[in-house]
Amino acid sequence: MPARRSARLEAKTDEPVPSEKQTQEPKKTPKRKAPSSNDDNPIKKAPKTKSADRTPDFKSPGRQSKPKATAGTSKTGKPSVQTSVANSNGPFSSFPPEILNLVIAKIEDTKSLGNLSKTCKAFHSLVIPQLYKRVQGFVTYHAHIAKLIRTIEPLLTIEQRKQLKKEGQYKGQQESFPDKADDKKKPEIADFVRQAMLDIISPGKKHGYIVYRYAEELLKSINNLEVFAATSISESMAKTLAIRNNLQALWLHISDHQNTEAEALAAIRGLKHLHLYAYNYIGTGIPPLSLIWNSRSTLRSLQLNSSPFKFLYKEVKDTSSSTTGSSNPQYDLSALKSLSIKGASIDPDEVDCITRAIDFTKLENLNVGYKNVKIELLFKRLIEIFSAATSTDIKLRSLSVHLGTQGNSNLTRMVAYPEEEDHGIEFISSFSSLTSLTIVDAGIHSSDLPNPGFKDTLLRGIFTHTNLAKIEFGDSISLTGWQMPCLDTQMVKRFIENFLQLKHFHFYAEENQFNEIAEALSPCRNLESILINRGGRFKYEETGPEFLRHLTLPILERGSDDKTRDYKWEDHSKFSRLTMGFSVWEVGSKLGKAKKGIKKAEKISSTSNSKRKVMYRDITHHECRWLRGTMNEMEEWVDKVAKDLD
Repeated sequence: MPARRSARLEAKTDEPVPSEKQTQEPKKTPKRKAPSSNDDNPIKKAPKTKSADRTPDFKSPGRQSKPKATAGTSKTGKPSVQTSVANSNGPFSSFPPEILNLVIAKIEDTKSLGNLSKTCKAFHSLVIPQLYKRVQGFVTYHAHIAKLIRTIEPLLTIEQRKQLKKEGQYKGQQESFPDKADDKKKPEIADFVRQAMLDIISPGKKHGYIVYRYAEELLKSINNLEVFAATSISESMAKTLAIRNNLQALWLHISDHQNTEAEALAAIRGLKHLHLYAYNYIGTGIPPLSLIWNSRSTLRSLQLNSSPFKFLYKEVKDTSSSTTGSSNPQYDLSALKSLSIKGASIDPDEVDCITRAIDFTKLENLNVGYKNVKIELLFKRLIEIFSAATSTDIKLRSLSVHLGTQGNSNLTRMVAYPEEEDHGIEFISSFSSLTSLTIVDAGIHSSDLPNPGFKDTLLRGIFTHTNLAKIEFGDSISLTGWQMPCLDTQMVKRFIENFLQLKHFHFYAEENQFNEIAEALSPCRNLESILINRGGRFKYEETGPEFLRHLTLPILERGSDDKTRDYKWEDHSKFSRLTMGFSVWEVGSKLGKAKKGIKKAEKISSTSNSKRKVMYRDITHHECRWLRGTMNEMEEWVDKVAKDLD
């Protein structure tokens, strides 16, 4: 039987030899209380942090995760000394919140805003309302539904999310929820939403239901909504919009088969901006008319695809209270400053009603679009009104007028009848207060014919408005073999000499005089942007830089003997942007860091003084805007409206 050994002796025999013990000794050495001067001390590991790759994307309001303890917050949830709101901003701490809000509102990059919100509590409280100010959804087919869900769900209560998941299971829905969370508690960010845009085109018969359900729940959750735009609505959406007291702007496309859904809209009052396209409404239906009538004293801008004013007075307003013929008429749309109308059928009664509702001399912006049947009747009345008014009474500053064919389709004819064009030209000549003028489809002719130029009567009308800062010649040509009149070098010089305040010039140029036209534009010191179309097929990427050289070199040579200070382009010219077709270039002394996918900047130097130089860069975005449906038009309208409301 072997002898038993005590545990103490057995452990002693297992001890390592002295050399081994010495190698293991550092592990047993207690931590130093003070840092050593020896550089060989082991470096303490940094605490683990979440990978930057997992940072949520702030391009659209996505799923909001529960905030965790960071460097500024202890595990108990109490802020540490390092996150004092007064000191966390650093050099920005002296600015009041109002100033910081103005600065943050100018930041367009949502990803940068998201990163800024994570720097400290002070910036978080300022950035989050701006970051979630607008929510938008775009659904043209089934694949877009998941993105729409991920955009809307963070704004809904857990109860709403669970209910929607019961009604249909789709990608993008939250899979699980915290056990102790309040299902009925609304997310804080929902109260920050002021603008909502939904472009619902064709999600499919089977999936359309869930798209509208998410839109309905979204409207129920955002109580502070001010601006709403949608290409289609449901009855529930209309009822929710009707009870939103803060609603000030509405952008809608509705048709006759949505009459039931749109009935609730008749209760909406006090709108300041209305964009209403109503299709195939027999008798122009009550809901569209009520939207106008209930906001007649507050509407500032109105965009229509018809002229419903005759039906407005027939269906809604008692015609016995008519003020027509009064020496001092009271206009019903008394606050209106901007009117856009297209697709209208004009007759003498309609002219009487529209001029009874609107004081055209008090408008600041007027857009007369295409497909306005017998629009010459309205132009005749406007000529009488503006000719009789004094220059101080006329407030109109921006005019866009379509002088081409007013038929239902330009596929049959491109050339306007004389009565469609001449009365519009005469209206332009009847006053002289404009600062912005857009003329569409004037003088369209066959490309087989020589360039006829613009009519003398039109040019005389344009030159009447000596304070023009923007002149634009546009087209809506949809058939090959037709083109707009082109400006030659002499005509461009005439425009530059007559409009000293010109900032934006959009026109068609003669192809064989392209470089001469660029040199003719260089004396215009206030010119900021140029948009040129040449017609036909040519290489924009080659033509643009050559045009810029002929435009900028004469400017660089001005006062080239002056060597007293460093040359700065902005001190000698305001020109900063050239657009040719779909290609765009920016111009300036310092263009800043290029965005991803943008080409490097190039330099143009003076031949007499190499220190005089200017940079230009191709910033063309190669994307098909038509793929987004009406979302681009919707965004432009919302941006403009939001600027007015702010």
